[in-house]
Amino acid sequence: MIDKGAKVTSLYLHPEDSIKSKENYVRYHNNAGAITMHQFEGRVQHKNKKWVWILTREIVFKRNAEGKPLQVLGSALDITLRKEMEQSLVYKTMQLQQSNVNLEEFAHVSSHDLQEPLRKISTFADRLLISH
Repeated sequence: MIDKGAKVTSLYLHPEDSIKSKENYVRYHNNAGAITMHQFEGRVQHKNKKWVWILTREIVFKRNAEGKPLQVLGSALDITLRKEMEQSLVYKTMQLQQSNVNLEEFAHVSSHDLQEPLRKISTFADRLLISH
């Protein structure tokens, strides 16, 4: 990947993540030293052609007079499993919310349906009390 130079982002970064990456890159490189750490989560294409999530962090140690980074230390971490777990959690949360809505609807209908027989029993009991 190193021999690809500046084209590495467009070659390997997922199209949906490239816009976010470019926005971060502009803030990071054109801020005259205000931002010393750059962090980005995005998908990159693995050599087996599958998309994997990575978390990259870069720290600027030295900038030139215009504020452009000269010395940077960076690392990348595969966070694919974490992202899959987050997605699973979101999906299960949505399922749980739908289940709660269904239970609330069932409880409302059940409550209403059970009140009618209780009213009839109460009315019948009142009549029995009045007639004796």
